[in-house]
Amino acid sequence: MSIVINAYRGIIQDNKTTVILHWAIAVLVLTLLVLGLLMEYAPDRETKSFYQRIHISIAILAYIFFAWRIFYFIIREKVSEPKQSKIFQGLARWIPRLLLIAIVIQMLTGPLIVWTGGRDISVFEWFTIPTPLPRMEDLHHLLEEIHGYSAKSMIALLILHIGGAIKHVMIDKDRVFKRMLKAGNTLDD
Repeated sequence: MSIVINAYRGIIQDNKTTVILHWAIAVLVLTLLVLGLLMEYAPDRETKSFYQRIHISIAILAYIFFAWRIFYFIIREKVSEPKQSKIFQGLARWIPRLLLIAIVIQMLTGPLIVWTGGRDISVFEWFTIPTPLPRMEDLHHLLEEIHGYSAKSMIALLILHIGGAIKHVMIDKDRVFKRMLKAGNTLDD
């Protein structure tokens, strides 16, 4: 196993890969959250169904990026951290972890919501993933609640994450944000 992990580290530790992966996930998560909110506040069933089909299709296609990000998080080597107070170090360490946990919850509950609702998953009508489960109304509603609370927690965590980036730019004036904008930048540049 360590041979496989070390082989992947060479690819994944590339700073350019890290930057691209970070921003691809950011765009996907924000898109899915916006679509989720549009579904939740849709004025009618037809509009909700429209946003729901797009949300589900994008989410299924995004699984490869989410899985790659989670895999990367597990095997990556520790990156250098800026000097800051212990509370900010803790927040910087835990907010990304909690975001990944929320993404995993979304990845697990999303398809299960569709399947326990008795439906197949259609991805932009390109292909269908058939339901392996019978309709289970009680579980369906529980999964919808979990999915919704997880999405709302992601919004709060993203606000904190973005706030942290702003703090590094405006208050600390360090290179943390710059490191995630352009490959090759380090905290020492």
